[in-house]
Amino acid sequence: MICQRIVRIELTVASAVQNIDQINHKLKQPLTIQLNQKWEVSDHANKLGVVLLPVTMAVDIVTFPIQAVGAGLLYAAFANAKF
Repeated sequence: MICQRIVRIELTVASAVQNIDQINHKLKQPLTIQLNQKWEVSDHANKLGVVLLPVTMAVDIVTFPIQAVGAGLLYAAFANAKF
């Protein structure tokens, strides 16, 4: 059986304690907590991303040969450089 409840809290992660035997408020058994984080993005941002994705893909494909030549020239310049 799984129970769920939305709780809004601030959480600080701390390192494990070294003096576990001296702690007065130990739990009787280990407690497993699952944290789920939901990111909320406005609808306009999602629509804009969907519209611009094909455009950015097309620009990447068209400019790939130019980028490849530039990378080749840069590699050749570093290969021939004397430091």
